[in-house]
This record gives sequence, C-alpha cells and structure tokens, in this order.
Amino acid sequence: MYKHILLDLDDTILDFNTSETFAFQKVAEDLGVTYSENLLDHYKIYNQSLWHKIEKNELTKAELMTQRFPGFFSQYGIHNLIGQEIDDLFRDYLATGAHVVPGAQQLLIDLKKAGKQVYAASNGIYTTQISRLEQANLIEYFDKLFISEKLGYNKPDVGFFQQVFKQLEPASFDSSIMVGDSLSSDIKGANAVKLPVVWFNPNNISASKNLTIDYQISDLTQLYDILDL
Repeated sequence: MYKHILLDLDDTILDFNTSETFAFQKVAEDLGVTYSENLLDHYKIYNQSLWHKIEKNELTKAELMTQRFPGFFSQYGIHNLIGQEIDDLFRDYLATGAHVVPGAQQLLIDLKKAGKQVYAASNGIYTTQISRLEQANLIEYFDKLFISEKLGYNKPDVGFFQQVFKQLEPASFDSSIMVGDSLSSDIKGANAVKLPVVWFNPNNISASKNLTIDYQISDLTQLYDILDL
C-alpha cells in the first residue's frame, strides 16, 4: 500500500537524546561548568522552546545557532560567549554520535529489501544530520535526504512537504506515509497536507485531540504490519 516512506531522523531513527546528552556534557566541560542532569534538563527545556519558535516561523536556524548557548549559559553567570563558535563545537560533538534507535537499522534494511523508497525528512542542521547518518552507517539506506535547512522550510510548514513531493513526482500522497515522533512537527505537518502518518510514541504520551493519527506505535517493529514488510 505504502511505497514511499518518509522517516523523521531525531528520536525516530537516530537516538538524539543520547547524542545530545554527550554533546552538551562536553560543551559544559569545555566551558568549565559543572555538568549535572538538572543542568541538562534545563538546557533541553530552553532548547526545545527555541525549536518550537522555529516551527512557528518565529526564529530562524541561524538565529538559534548564535543565541541558544549565550542565552542559556548567561543564566549561570557565563557571559560574552560567541554563540556561533560554541554552537559549532556542540554540533561537532553531536555529529560524532552514532547512536541509533533500537530496531532502526534492521527496519531500514527490511524496507529496502521490500522495494520501498525511503526518505529522511528532518528539521535538523544539514551537515550534522549527514555526519550522524554516516557515523551510524545508515546513509546508504536512504534514497533521498530531505533536510529543512536545504529545503528552506521547517516541518510542520506545508512548504516542507510541498518541496519534498515536488522532488518526488510522480509519487502521490496516498502511496506515501510519514513516520515520526514529534506531534508539533511530524504529525501536525503531515496533517496539514493530508499525508498518512505513523506516530512513533515509545513513551506512551497523550496526543492532542485536534490531531489526526492514522497509526500509533511504541516500537519500530510494529511498522512491519503497517508497511507490509
């Protein structure tokens, strides 16, 4: 039924949480800040607030990369940081993370064996996402990589999906499906263009009632029945 499979990357295929923890800890150490789980939790909340602004077109990725670390660490008495330099350092650490969500590599192998067309559909930074896929030895399984920085639109903007399908013609929405973990970008974006969607929800959180979720899974192996593998 579904021939064209759009896969979110962070926390769907790549274990972003593990990679982010490592990268943030290294940056904190470089800045002479005592690392703790509490510090990391505060950073994640702060960082997510910035990414939600990007999803709502209230902030650009360029602005995020110059603002997030000076803004965050200023709360801890560290000032005069050059935001782009710290962000580059963070993303260098992040790019070394070859952490993969359990079952993701086998899923990609089986998708290709089944003759499916597999595409990455990510809001991440292009060079960082490419490096992480290469480090994890997963890049070969993707037919195309759609990264928002290159497309010029961020999920859930309809422009993201319009640009994807412009490049995938004659692929149609009814033969395609989006798989992702984010309600605010993957699910909301797919709903906006009436694209079927699988919500990867390993933590079993509750979804807003105004979203349409065609399928919900807590483990990637549950995709096998949905995608006829």
